[in-house]
Amino acid sequence: MTADRNSLPWCAIQSRPMPAGTVVCPAEAQALFGRHWDPGAAYIACGDGTARRVVTEDCAREQGLNWIMRAEACRNGHFALRRLRRNGPPACRECERASKRRARQRRSVNRSG
Repeated sequence: MTADRNSLPWCAIQSRPMPAGTVVCPAEAQALFGRHWDPGAAYIACGDGTARRVVTEDCAREQGLNWIMRAEACRNGHFALRRLRRNGPPACRECERASKRRARQRRSVNRSG
């Protein structure tokens, strides 16, 4: 575990096993991460007894990332990945691909008809 704000520190969850993608409450995250705890960040369980800090949008932009992980589920209940340049509800990659596929199908129907 490093003190670097942009790193993704991992920490063992002591109290109870949590399913992957579960949001870790701030009090438990503070206890887990100690001096590395960031009150402005979200923390999620990884499903294997560990938790990690979710990258904030600012940190992701500094690192040059296109996608960030969010501690909220998309509309289909998948763990959300959100494209940075978009505003709107989070979507996982699977939902994003399905949306693009439907849009392509609509365009092809409009062109042929």
